[in-house]
Amino acid sequence: MQKFLGLAIFMAVFGSVANAQDEASADDPDHKVRLQTHFHKPLLDSGVGVGGWVVLPDVIGMSTSTLFLIGPRYDGDGWWVEGLAGGIMTAGDPISHPWSLSGRFEFTPTALDAPLRLWGNLQLDDLMGDRIQPYVVLMVDYALMDEQIFLGLESENRLNWVDPMATGNAADPINDFSFGPHLMLPFGGLTVTPSLQFHPTDGVRNQFWLRVMYDFGPVSG
Repeated sequence: MQKFLGLAIFMAVFGSVANAQDEASADDPDHKVRLQTHFHKPLLDSGVGVGGWVVLPDVIGMSTSTLFLIGPRYDGDGWWVEGLAGGIMTAGDPISHPWSLSGRFEFTPTALDAPLRLWGNLQLDDLMGDRIQPYVVLMVDYALMDEQIFLGLESENRLNWVDPMATGNAADPINDFSFGPHLMLPFGGLTVTPSLQFHPTDGVRNQFWLRVMYDFGPVSG
């Protein structure tokens, strides 16, 4: 109940911020939804295993694209790191698959010995294209209510990025930086994270994100 109350308060507060921003600007703030699943399988008692992700980066703006990643994983005491490779598959386009390399990590309060969580993704997109597009996401959270709620800040950044929906001059590559608050609510394997990102780059609107992730956890057998 407390988690749902926290989610409702966050959505109301930052929804009103977005609406106020809409009244002050001719451009509507972008609303985006990201769906993703994660799994990992231990292979050795030393912590070595394999991990993978299936991500729908933006089911509103890129509804037919899916990012697949898989690679080695190492589990520590309250932390993990993965080195992944994969690409974006798009329905109706069986030939063009922008390839990606990704390094992802998480340090939980157990590893940091503090009510803090650190999560990051360092990624290189479109490796075989005309220009590599670095992509960096960092999240820092403070754990509340015995780790039932995480309140934090995030920064999602794209370098040399081209909007797949853009045309004409808007299709020129840009460096898109962002920062903003978010609220992470874990429900067992399901995690819901609404966030508000401020984008100072000219021509890029601020964004309200809803991320939903399901983690299958360690897969046995």
